[in-house]
Amino acid sequence: MDLESTEGPAAAQPPGDVRFVAVTAEPYPDRRRIKLSYEVSPFLQRPSVEIRLLAPDGAELGSITVVDVVGARFSLTAHLRGKESLELRQGAHLRGDVPGATPVRVVSILGYDDLPEVDRRELMVLLPEADPAAPA
Repeated sequence: MDLESTEGPAAAQPPGDVRFVAVTAEPYPDRRRIKLSYEVSPFLQRPSVEIRLLAPDGAELGSITVVDVVGARFSLTAHLRGKESLELRQGAHLRGDVPGATPVRVVSILGYDDLPEVDRRELMVLLPEADPAAPA
């Protein structure tokens, strides 16, 4: 049986109606990790979430697959690949953003085996400027 008990009065939704309620991303000061927090609508069948972390030029910095989400709220820490990914395009920042900060695009896709994408969220996270005094 695939019935998920959820908190609150909201009715559990069939797979095609499940959506992200909230997605947040907070970079760690070390520029190597990002805390990702999710909330999904109540569900009858457990969804999966595909997460991709992308550099400004589209290069993949990391990916995570969460299979059969157990609860409506969950958090995880994404680790960025390789030292070059951290120094990557440090000078390439978005118009109006903090100079020296490195943008990382977080793409999250909510889905099921038979419905690979029922919802998608994309957000930009700015990694703080590297501290030259910090250990490598």
